[in-house]
Amino acid sequence: VTHEPCATCARLIVNSRRVTRVVYETSYTETARRDAGLPSGAGILGDAGLVLLSARSDG
Repeated sequence: VTHEPCATCARLIVNSRRVTRVVYETSYTETARRDAGLPSGAGILGDAGLVLLSARSDG
C-alpha cells in the first residue's frame, strides 16, 4: 500500500514489467498534467493494463 503513483513513478512501474497491481491509500492529483491534457499516473497504469486499487473503503 502506497500513495497513488505520479506519472514518472507510473512509467517506472509499467517498465518494470513485474508489477500487475498497485494498491494505494492516498490519492494524488497531478493538476498541472491534467490541465495540460497529459495522462496522470493512474491513466498511464490503466493504459498499460495494470490494476489500480484504493485501499480505502470509501474510494
